[in-house]
Amino acid sequence: MTSDRSKDELDGFIREQQKDLSVRKSIKVKLPIRQHIKLHALKLVTEDNISETVETALDEFLDRKEGSDAEAAAASQVADEVAGETSETG
Repeated sequence: MTSDRSKDELDGFIREQQKDLSVRKSIKVKLPIRQHIKLHALKLVTEDNISETVETALDEFLDRKEGSDAEAAAASQVADEVAGETSETG
């Protein structure tokens, strides 16, 4: 079960970072060189950019995780609730 504290923390984070949920944020991740090469090769072959490819893969991973993991499902629900509140008040 999600605590009020974690919901408040997530709410505060989203309000501070992304009042407009369409805003794109950059993050830095370290990948094994093999994954980096595969992403770059995929970019060259498909002409899709790496950000879109990673976003699609992350969405699919989070959807699968949400379907099989109660904590991930709870986190997703809190994020959806907070995002809804933010977009309504923003």
